[in-house]
Amino acid sequence: MHKLVSVNIGKKKVQLRFDDEIININPETYTEFKLYPNKEVSDKEYKDILKKDKIQADYVYALNLISSRMYTVKQIEDKLIKRGTSIKAREEIIKKLTSSNLLNDKDYLETYLTYLNEKLYGELRIKEELRNKGISKEDIAKLNFDEKKEINKASELLIKLSTKYEKYPYLKKKQKVYEALYRYGYPYELIDIVIVKLPQGDKTNETKSLKLEYKKAYEKYSKKLEGYELKDAVTKYLIRKGYRYNDIKNIND
Repeated sequence: MHKLVSVNIGKKKVQLRFDDEIININPETYTEFKLYPNKEVSDKEYKDILKKDKIQADYVYALNLISSRMYTVKQIEDKLIKRGTSIKAREEIIKKLTSSNLLNDKDYLETYLTYLNEKLYGELRIKEELRNKGISKEDIAKLNFDEKKEINKASELLIKLSTKYEKYPYLKKKQKVYEALYRYGYPYELIDIVIVKLPQGDKTNETKSLKLEYKKAYEKYSKKLEGYELKDAVTKYLIRKGYRYNDIKNIND
């Protein structure tokens, strides 16, 4: 048995002073167990108080999380697992949060989907992001991705990427834009449709850049090579840099 000597009610915690120990519990736990000074608390009830207070503390922890931003059920569950919350307690907390609509995967899906579309992500990346957040396979499968809208998003992203990689020769820029579009979650078939819209860029500046790179490559390889081998090495170097073969050929000739 544990004799409750005194009760001190604070702003966030209630301090219980027993004859053998002092513990601090949540106000909700204190109210539920009807505790008062001089009450004799059995070992079982004492354990129940600690157990219930742990659940209440974990519930408050979850509440604090979702008060700062939206979470999915899976995300909150993972947070509680890391916190050491038992399976039964997790189920109780999740049920309490979902029944009060404080935790709602469908609302999360709708809000996060809008965000991902605004970021110009494609279907593949969006589905991956949703899976990582814990959205169910069934809900993801119900999503409809209109091809025309996906092409419009990819085209808008293409322009931004073109500006980002403007300093590169056209072929290198095209390669980088292609790879970026794929990372953003667009399938190859769709990328092939929009990549043709990639601006060619300033031909004059690219030619000047090519001549400078040609000079550097020629000086580098002419120390060891000559004739056809020198020409071939310089050509391969410039192709790796992203210059077009016909433009290289014109300078070589």
